[in-house]
Amino acid sequence: MTHLWTDGAAEIDAHVGVRAVVDLPQECRLVVRFSASWWAVLHVDGKPVAEGPPRAPADRPEHVVVALHLAPGPHVLAFHVVHAGVPTEQAAVVAPHLWVEVEGCPDLDWRAAPLRGFRSQVRRLNNNLGFVEWCDTRDLPAWTGPGSAADAWSPAVPVPGLPVPTSDMGPTVSWTPLTGVRVAEGELVERLLLLEDDPAAGVFARQLVPDGQVPAQGVWARFDLGRIRLGRPTVEIDAPAGATVDLLYCEDLVDGRVTPWIPMSNGLSANLDHYVAAGERQRLGPVSPRAGRWVEVHVLAEPSQVHIGELRWDERSSVPADPIGNLATGSPRLDRIWQVGVDTLRACSEDALVDCPVRERGQWLGDAVVGMEIAAASHGDLRIVERSLRMAAACADDDGFVAGQGPGAPRHLASYSALWPGAVLRHAALTGSDKLLGELTPAAARNAAAFCTRRGPTGIEGDLPWPFVDWGAADDDLSISLLALDGLDASARWLREVKHRDAAAVEDAAGELRGTLARRTSAEPLGYHAATLALRTGVLPAGAEAAAAQLVLDHLDFCFPLDTAGPRLSSHLATGERFVTPYFLHFSLVELVRRGRAHEVLQRIEQLYGWLLDQGATTWWENFDPRWSRCHQWSGTPTWLLSRMLLGLWVEPEGGLRLELLPGERTGVSGRLPLPGGGAVEVSWRRDGRTLRWSARPTGHLELRQGDVVHTVEPGAQLDLVLPTGPSSCLTSPHWITPGR
Repeated sequence: MTHLWTDGAAEIDAHVGVRAVVDLPQECRLVVRFSASWWAVLHVDGKPVAEGPPRAPADRPEHVVVALHLAPGPHVLAFHVVHAGVPTEQAAVVAPHLWVEVEGCPDLDWRAAPLRGFRSQVRRLNNNLGFVEWCDTRDLPAWTGPGSAADAWSPAVPVPGLPVPTSDMGPTVSWTPLTGVRVAEGELVERLLLLEDDPAAGVFARQLVPDGQVPAQGVWARFDLGRIRLGRPTVEIDAPAGATVDLLYCEDLVDGRVTPWIPMSNGLSANLDHYVAAGERQRLGPVSPRAGRWVEVHVLAEPSQVHIGELRWDERSSVPADPIGNLATGSPRLDRIWQVGVDTLRACSEDALVDCPVRERGQWLGDAVVGMEIAAASHGDLRIVERSLRMAAACADDDGFVAGQGPGAPRHLASYSALWPGAVLRHAALTGSDKLLGELTPAAARNAAAFCTRRGPTGIEGDLPWPFVDWGAADDDLSISLLALDGLDASARWLREVKHRDAAAVEDAAGELRGTLARRTSAEPLGYHAATLALRTGVLPAGAEAAAAQLVLDHLDFCFPLDTAGPRLSSHLATGERFVTPYFLHFSLVELVRRGRAHEVLQRIEQLYGWLLDQGATTWWENFDPRWSRCHQWSGTPTWLLSRMLLGLWVEPEGGLRLELLPGERTGVSGRLPLPGGGAVEVSWRRDGRTLRWSARPTGHLELRQGDVVHTVEPGAQLDLVLPTGPSSCLTSPHWITPGR
């Protein structure tokens, strides 16, 4: 099937309807495949049934597949297509189009027209996302169902020269219907009359508790979704024709109000949608996804003629609501910390693993490095991470550096390019599949070469993509060089495994860089980041590692929130030496565990993340400060680390599981972990004097290494072990858990 569009549509922020009628002689299963230049929703006989497409590079688009079970007779297939026409973090700009293929029906009469009720380019949600919907529903025909005037639309126009989409390679994205909890309502008074000038300021300026000086001009209601969620909101409205309806979204209330701005957007933002009612009971809401925890609905009309009904939120996620993994530690606080990490991952998982659902919805590689471990410990399905790793390679720059974010508005970060080879190796270990190693080898060789050519007397030198190490960290060439060493070590191992001709050269380059950095880390004072990465890469002499680990631990204690007098990381522009972020804890806490500081790590997890819980966090914040994103899955390290430490099952770099229980002061723990080859394993243990009685019962085949012994356990069988807890016990530090080593 060809790509379709229509004449007369806006070039930017266009809403177009495309429809056809299929007449079936008998009941059948109809398979529909579709893609679009930005976003499309498929309606069948007036009901929405599918949306997409998944994000993909512009020259390699992917399509959605939906199987419809339809009765005999005529059925309307109608697509509401949104063409942003500007770069977003979800998609690059391509020619506006809908691509659709209906199996067995190649000659359908597709008709199309601009949806004139939508006003174009009033305001973008922010510079990372698409546009606010600004729609007069009185000008919209009832076009998605049968018996519509849309039958008279003009034939759709072919769009030549575009690639044919391939199958979606990611996990299935599902909708989970939820009902928002109404927490407040009342009457309102308008204050600013020119809403189009600044929509967010206009709606926020409304007086929600009228003082009586001006008669009430409308009504409002506020809803709570319980936590931040991505999805499609719709609200039931009964209001006279011409009434205006605004939906406002936010992550957290400010002074009790929904604030329709998106923090740290690097520009204007307006987290809202605007409609004009048609004068009948309607369900109103946007076509493309929105995100937030709190929703406020404002209706400007005579209050006695307005009823705001149910707010429905169809949550969009590719992560099931019920994870395979679980953890019961005996500590309600630790259990809650584990669960919030899972909830945050779900909120950030759609067609791609994104950093946050509200501000960006960007597929950042650094987030995938953390999210991969969380998913492996909670759900076991890493297809969403596979997409991230593939897209990074597909969006590499001209020098060979894989992308840190893409495919929409690709961005390159030297640090993420360095983490990527280890992440691909880690994916192979966690899934038991090395398919990406073969598929992405050319990109791995080019990425390694980009670092090799930038070696100098002090480490990695010359022009680099954004040398991001961590929020709050000043420019740090030593840390970037250490990350590059980590990446070259992983690249050398990768290229050796696939017998690539560049393996020896990359290994030699890594060795030379290791020598340079060993000299620097021995001669220079180390900060938190450099000390962590020096431990990660193993460049320190054995006698210096304990001091470096203590430096890392002391740094955590010296920063807010453990030191409440410490400075606050208030924005992405702030830098200093007394900041700690949830993102970098993914690296630093692991290095402390590896050096025998498991007890302190459990304490710091409970203290740091307990502080977030005490602030009311229901998803993890981007940083230990409320002014950042309130839902960032890169902050979820405790979920995977608690599961591994307290259940004792670690995935080794080469694959396979090793037993290494790190219980701290816990007296007993139980839980479940997904297995790399499929299935799961139930684990429980309890202290019994100076021993631990540990047991595991898998649902799939389990091979578990304990020291030099390998235990083989078949599905349904149980392995029971007695582990000593004294100084000579098997509870040694798990040196194998650093990815890529």
